[in-house]
Amino acid sequence: MFKTDLSLVAAMSRECVIGANGTMPWRLPSDLKRFKTLTTEIGTVIMGRKTHESILAGLKKPLPGRRSIVLTRARSAPELPGVVFVNSVKTALAIAGDRACVIGGGEIYDAFSDEVSTMYITRIEDAGQLAGDTIFPMRIWAKDWERVEYSQGKRRHFRDEYKTTYEIWRRKR
Repeated sequence: MFKTDLSLVAAMSRECVIGANGTMPWRLPSDLKRFKTLTTEIGTVIMGRKTHESILAGLKKPLPGRRSIVLTRARSAPELPGVVFVNSVKTALAIAGDRACVIGGGEIYDAFSDEVSTMYITRIEDAGQLAGDTIFPMRIWAKDWERVEYSQGKRRHFRDEYKTTYEIWRRKR
């Protein structure tokens, strides 16, 4: 079977909050730029239906310059250019190609956790206790990971609400 080099891209608070009411509970233009750079370079993104709907609500279109694979339980889905709807992790991986990244939400991170080899994590540093209804699945950290890059927390853009720390983690083999 073809093996996809699968990454994960996530931003989270200290409490591992990644979402609130279908959006991110922060404004971080620098992190959105990082997200765009990473996901465009990789080329294929895998997400859940709620994340897909959140992107459509914000951008009014799918992510430009990337192929989107949307994991959903729905029997039918609208046809959109550059978007493929699938009903299983196995199908998503089968059509992902040689590289892809999982971009959320929480259930999707969890569903692909055994397949991920690299994690690009943004940690929100000075936000206090952020309320949210979507949490990054902590069982992912139970695997054997090694942090290979770390960029100290700072405000990277004058419009960033909070300081962020960038981390890259690789699964130990």
